[in-house]
Amino acid sequence: MNLTDYLQLHSDAMESIETNSNALNEISYLISATIKSGNTIITIGNGGSYSTASHLVCDLGKGVSNALKSPVRSICLNDNVATNSAWANDLSYDLALRRQLESFGRKQDILIVFSGSGNSENINEALRGARELGIKSIAFLGFDGGKSKELADHTFVVDSYDMQVVENLHLLLAHWFFKDLPTRLQE
Repeated sequence: MNLTDYLQLHSDAMESIETNSNALNEISYLISATIKSGNTIITIGNGGSYSTASHLVCDLGKGVSNALKSPVRSICLNDNVATNSAWANDLSYDLALRRQLESFGRKQDILIVFSGSGNSENINEALRGARELGIKSIAFLGFDGGKSKELADHTFVVDSYDMQVVENLHLLLAHWFFKDLPTRLQE
């Protein structure tokens, strides 16, 4: 694929982001309300989506905390490698993140998931667990949203069936939250 075509895929998908900016503003408001109340932002993903989930926690914990001069409670459950692999080995990979969520999550926290397809069973199990625990959930998805679209309380679907475009735009949105939240939190 040539560069022009690759960039066009991004441009096409970005139009859906602009069209649905109200949903993103609502999600940013929910994240800021969670931070203001001292509750925790919990993130998860697989592969490149895991990288985005971890990156968002870094930006919240260091960048947003630094801008606010107060800590933001955030954790990426995938970063608990030993615990994640222990649950996967002793129970199942599909339940490993859910079991961690059961340990760390509390009502009024928010679970943020990143998934290209929305059909990863470990992500969907965590979303089911969040619902049972009374934890609100936000899913950043691609393709048609998959099963995760029905399981999350709030969803944002990047309109693309190209995994790299979806992952790139999920990271773009994570960086927008990094820019938006300090202003929103000082209101």
